[in-house]
Amino acid sequence: MTNYYVLPQDVNGESVLFRGDEARHLCAVCRKTVGDVINAVDGQGNEFTVVLERVSPESSLGRVVHLRRKSREPVSRVVLAQAIIKGSKMNMVIQKGTELGVHRFMPMITEHTVVSPDKLSAAKKQERWQKIAISAMKQSRRSYLPRVEAPVSFEQVLQDVGRTDLALMASVVKDARSLDRVFQTGKEPRDVMLLVGPEGGFSSAEISQAVQRGVYLISLGPRRLRAETAGIILAAVVLFQLGELG
Repeated sequence: MTNYYVLPQDVNGESVLFRGDEARHLCAVCRKTVGDVINAVDGQGNEFTVVLERVSPESSLGRVVHLRRKSREPVSRVVLAQAIIKGSKMNMVIQKGTELGVHRFMPMITEHTVVSPDKLSAAKKQERWQKIAISAMKQSRRSYLPRVEAPVSFEQVLQDVGRTDLALMASVVKDARSLDRVFQTGKEPRDVMLLVGPEGGFSSAEISQAVQRGVYLISLGPRRLRAETAGIILAAVVLFQLGELG
């Protein structure tokens, strides 16, 4: 059963109100009618079983008959700081990362980032990426909506490293560690930050700064991966190591 998205402020006790795109999708695309039972999520970890009591393209009203909390959500919080990459590649990182269970995205501007949006285009990109995350949350039947932050600098990402249990940077340097080695060094982390560079990789200065902040350099194998592939693969293998993918 498909999940529908309801804004947290539109949940009022046992009533939920669907507006805008979701109302039109319910009515015009899925052709739901009064009395139909649907699943809805508010992006805050709540999943509802809802009986529709009013259906229209402008707004639809439902009554909650069952509530589940954080259904199918990872216990660990994985933040993906992905350097902004060109075209639709960033869209794919947001989409697949959401499906996998990423908790939050930090689009990052680094020395080698080709795309450096100004404030107006950055806001538009953030809005589009958030819509992609909403769609992926619904498709993958998650109950929590990952937040896509506004684009931030590499230095701002490093400032967040101290608030995590573990920070990992995908790297091709010869002394990069394997994930197995890192996860054998201590207790299982609950807050993990992943740093993935752009098409040209991180600069030597950025790598040095990251290591000084306690970030582990991680190898993703002997083959050089595309930037978007590296982000998705690193998120997947870390969530697997944390026991969140089976």
